Amino acid sequence: MLPSPEKNIHVKSKTMKQLLWKDVITLRPLAYAVIAGILLFQLFVTAGQFIFNDASFDIDPYLLIWILMPNLMALGTPAMLVGNEEEARTFLWLRTLPVRWQRIVDVKFAVGLAGLLAIWAIASLVMAIAVLLVNDTSSPMSDDVIHPVGVARLLFFSVLLLICGFITAYLVRSPMSGLMLLVPVIVLASWFAVGVIQTILFGHFDVYGSLNNVSQSDIQKAVFFAVAYLVALWCLQRWLGRQRLVSVDRSPLFSSSEIIRPYQPPIEQVFRRPSPVFALLWQQIEQIKWFAGTLTLLGFVVLFMWHTSTQPQDEATQVLAHTALVAISSWLGALAFYGDTVRNRSVYFADHGIRPSLIWGTRIGPPLVCCLVLAGISVWVNDGVTAAMMLASFAFGQLAATVTPRATLGLLTAPLYPAFSCSILVPFFGLYPNYIATVILMVPVLLLATWQLIHRWLEQRRDTTFQWMVLAVVLIAFVTPMVTVAGLRFSSTPSIDPQWRSEMFQRSHAIANMPAKFDRVELNPVVSATIFERFYREPEFLTLNARLLAELEDLQVIGDEVTFGEIHALFRAQDTALRQQGLTEDEMAEMQRNALTVMAAWATVVRENAVQAASSLEQVSLVADFGEEYLLRYIDMIGGTDAQIAEIVSRIPDRDLRRRSREVALVQAWNDYQRRQWKRVSPDAWRYERRFANEVFNSPRTAMSFERERHDRFVDEAVKLTLEQSVHGWPVAGSPEFDRRTEYWNQLTGPRSFNSGYEDSNIANLFENWTLDHENAVTALRERYLQSD
Repeated sequence: MLPSPEKNIHVKSKTMKQLLWKDVITLRPLAYAVIAGILLFQLFVTAGQFIFNDASFDIDPYLLIWILMPNLMALGTPAMLVGNEEEARTFLWLRTLPVRWQRIVDVKFAVGLAGLLAIWAIASLVMAIAVLLVNDTSSPMSDDVIHPVGVARLLFFSVLLLICGFITAYLVRSPMSGLMLLVPVIVLASWFAVGVIQTILFGHFDVYGSLNNVSQSDIQKAVFFAVAYLVALWCLQRWLGRQRLVSVDRSPLFSSSEIIRPYQPPIEQVFRRPSPVFALLWQQIEQIKWFAGTLTLLGFVVLFMWHTSTQPQDEATQVLAHTALVAISSWLGALAFYGDTVRNRSVYFADHGIRPSLIWGTRIGPPLVCCLVLAGISVWVNDGVTAAMMLASFAFGQLAATVTPRATLGLLTAPLYPAFSCSILVPFFGLYPNYIATVILMVPVLLLATWQLIHRWLEQRRDTTFQWMVLAVVLIAFVTPMVTVAGLRFSSTPSIDPQWRSEMFQRSHAIANMPAKFDRVELNPVVSATIFERFYREPEFLTLNARLLAELEDLQVIGDEVTFGEIHALFRAQDTALRQQGLTEDEMAEMQRNALTVMAAWATVVRENAVQAASSLEQVSLVADFGEEYLLRYIDMIGGTDAQIAEIVSRIPDRDLRRRSREVALVQAWNDYQRRQWKRVSPDAWRYERRFANEVFNSPRTAMSFERERHDRFVDEAVKLTLEQSVHGWPVAGSPEFDRRTEYWNQLTGPRSFNSGYEDSNIANLFENWTLDHENAVTALRERYLQSD
């Protein structure tokens, strides 16, 4: 007796609900992972900006999370909904259900699209909350995406990525192969769509075109094409879904080699039984060779393109290359246990009593070799920092493959682990970029973790204890490089020298009570800032010579008449530019001689004041030292008689005055530093600040007390070394002693920060002319024209 139509409808309806619920449950882990990523990344970005930017929030990091996380959902949804059917081998079971193939394919796409839109809504809500914290929402990225057209572009790409993902998931059997095939497919599909839309709007391909001058009809045509394009691709994925469900046993394109290969009786051959290690290694190589080979080839391509790029040091190029290499390395790590998870071999290994350590080594070994090859090439063509990041990403990937029960989900979430670690470690290594290679210390921690957890993976015991163990391992991995850097910084802090400090205080007191020997001069407070100009400043050439002479006549307040920028422009200007203002060759030569005379006079009066503790270390360096260096550079390029040149040279300070002015200025700068104390930049700031030689040190590193103490100790060591060199002889520029002094001064603020809005002090540049080269050049010049120094 046939079932009634009403009963058939009821069965079909119930089956559809079960299919819908099955797909929702299948997609739920990925949705949870993406939502957790959105919340955690936003949390760490907020905390990082609050701590290191003094609660000054930038909108760009929030925008990146808002854009990337929904696209990760679009990327992983087809692999989860279709790839899991392949892993569970349930496609044949789906064909036996009393439901048409259209319903099955449409349910999967509807669940994927609903999940994508839900993630976009959640990401937008979190983004809206984060915007309330941002001080300034204007940036090139926000101006491009935070408006209706920008949001429409993002949604279009996400839906396009989702549909292309279903196309590749239905097209090939392996979820891993589908993800790899998706990369060229989405690139070609998106570029084709962008090209056509840009041509419709602007008549040609123009990525940076403005919609202000585009007619309403052209916009409607572009929207119509975008919708029609998505519908066409949706129909294609629907047809491929039908082929996968209905014609799987008739089309070689959608079937595995085992299905279409005719039966052949086994050939009786006698082979020597391989060792367990060899057998397990061969098994691992066979199941990952195509995937690992493809990823390694992609890594070669990325490294080659980065190395041959016209701007390899460009920030955008580095970010793109690092992102690609991190993703490739994490996927290589995920391959370690991917094949066994897909084939559920863990039960087989456990039943046959194979040692867990043997399984761990043979699974980790082959993909690790591929990653080591890429890391070695990275060291050769770039640096060791990228290699350390790649190895750490590999370690996170193999941990993700162990933790996640589903192979496809582990593959998708593998890049999230290094991305999550970056959100935590980037603010820290933004303060210590010279130590970023210590991330390689995370590798043994994570590898040892999977070695300890492999027996639970074999027994499929992913219980609460397992999850807590994984969380503890991840925290230890994060803390290890931080603790290492802190230990290195603390252990490299010089010890205090009480006797030397006492002598310095006595020396400073004696200098302060020294009787005046020279007439004191001062810098005009109005022009004191412009006296140090290092940029080209176009002067009034017709009045410049008169102002130079007036400056020489009255040096009680230097810098009243001219600035260094004007003198610099005088020597940089072309002869034609001077002649255009009615100046002759002789007038130009006279003006240049007067300019160098002013530079020499400034150097002398500043050094005379420094000996009496009336000039700062900054003035000695930027006016006297640099003035002498500038004079040495141009003295042989100006016209004039030997007597005229000798008159200029006679104003250059002698050797003894140069040495004493530097010593006194440095001692007084050290004494002034001791009178100041560390204080907060603002009442609610984490950072502290302190001045040395009018240089402000307020790096975020100063929030840590041991960094402030380290800074103080290196001030002592740098001053001590510089004074010792003044007594025993200045080093040659570029010599080990010169580099040692530069390193000591650079330690006042530590390694250079990047992408944090803070610029390190250029304190070491104040001493760039405190060299034997400078002294010998000045001495030779004075001996040539004055027969003395």
